[in-house]
Amino acid sequence: MPTPFHLKRLARLLGMPYLPVTTPLPLPAKVRLYFGKPMHFSGPILGEEDVAEKVEQVKTEIDRLIQQGLQARSGWFR
Repeated sequence: MPTPFHLKRLARLLGMPYLPVTTPLPLPAKVRLYFGKPMHFSGPILGEEDVAEKVEQVKTEIDRLIQQGLQARSGWFR
């Protein structure tokens, strides 16, 4: 549950560490998922450098998908 704010003074009067104020129901959130093409890696992995190279390729693809999602976004929280 989201906690928009705390009632600090009332909590102190009641002897509580904090008093959260929550919404009665969970707030809906619009979620868009972007899927990239499957990534295939061939050849043997001989050392840490090979792993690091593959990791960078995956990070680059994830960043591309994030940027694609941000560009498609509209509204206040762009």
